[in-house]
Amino acid sequence: MLNEAANRPTANGETATMTTARIPVEEISATWSSLTQDAAGLRDTARFLHDDASALHRETQRHDLSARTSVKARESAQDLLNELAERGYSWRTIARLTQVSVPALRKWRHGENPSGENRRRLAELVALTGLLEEYAISDVPGWLEVPIAAELPTTCADLCAAGRFDLVLDFASNRIPDPHTLLDKFDPDWRSKISDYEVFTAPDGSPAIRRR
Repeated sequence: MLNEAANRPTANGETATMTTARIPVEEISATWSSLTQDAAGLRDTARFLHDDASALHRETQRHDLSARTSVKARESAQDLLNELAERGYSWRTIARLTQVSVPALRKWRHGENPSGENRRRLAELVALTGLLEEYAISDVPGWLEVPIAAELPTTCADLCAAGRFDLVLDFASNRIPDPHTLLDKFDPDWRSKISDYEVFTAPDGSPAIRRR
């Protein structure tokens, strides 16, 4: 820092000494290259934060479903089956989503106790249904059977049967808003399987898809 003394006349004609400071200013010229690097850094940071938040959300969601399942598992198999039936599930759908047979469900309805694993699967389906209803899905059984995309007859029930409750919940809550993105996460090769199906006119006159 350089100090300079300057003479300044006063009102009575005398001169006074005034000291001034000259501060060098470093001139920084922003270039497109540096701005691009800064933007890339921000983008990477945002992606890392998004990935961490997504992982945390999946983990907490898994624990939430598990906790709700544990609470429901305190109920009898008959009560769990009645609750599912009251919500509109068919016995065939319940059997598929819990990986048991319809005759097994019939036995449980008449008082036979299921294994601990099967009872938990029933409780998990009830808990999952409750979570989906919180996402404003009033007819969960019907919604689960709707094809995710017109190109493929894959449904959210298929995802549930495969144990991908996380994807179903993310789709229901619009965290995965695009059906094709959902299919990509479930089966990255789904596009190559489209040729196995064909579009036909259903009895009600609407277009539908079936396996060739």
